[in-house]
Amino acid sequence: ARMVRIGSNTLNKKAPEFTTLATFYDATTAIVEGLGLGGKGSPSQMEDDKRELVKEEVEPIWEMLLSGIDLWRKALEDTSEGGGDQVRADIRDETLLGKPIGQLSLVRAFMLMREKCEGVPTEELCARLNAIDWGVGNEMWHGVLMNPNGRVMSGKNTVNRATQFIAHLGGASLTDEETDALLEQIHGENWESHELPAPVA
Repeated sequence: ARMVRIGSNTLNKKAPEFTTLATFYDATTAIVEGLGLGGKGSPSQMEDDKRELVKEEVEPIWEMLLSGIDLWRKALEDTSEGGGDQVRADIRDETLLGKPIGQLSLVRAFMLMREKCEGVPTEELCARLNAIDWGVGNEMWHGVLMNPNGRVMSGKNTVNRATQFIAHLGGASLTDEETDALLEQIHGENWESHELPAPVA
């Protein structure tokens, strides 16, 4: 329970938690929708029996991601008070996968990759995500999840943009229209002089 911050949607540099409740909820909603289990309303609006059925489908996805994404597994190896707090703070400081918006974007990208990378085992999808350089110093994240000044971007549009960008890096095929729109969102008016980074697979 101490891994999830309840009272705030952000985590400061020294926060001991892994994620926030809002991030966990939004990511779980993305999994539910990606599995085609949502129906009408959000998970909190489901009847109890429906929620239990959804839980059975969603939990394995979370278990796989929390164990299959190397940085997340490392962050959660020690959840005792004081034990892994500095590890989580370091991961948050150095990579996007310690930050709530990066976490949500990865989950959404993973569900998009499941849809677009037909026939690719989920373990391989995790391996591809692990092969991405999530370092905050990597300039490829500028305009995606990071501003050039080093500050993390926020908002729904940022998550949508990062979802497609990460899925592309993981080998999901985007249409020409999707690629052009993504480049324009990242680079603005001179987007035609840029290309997306090569996928890791």
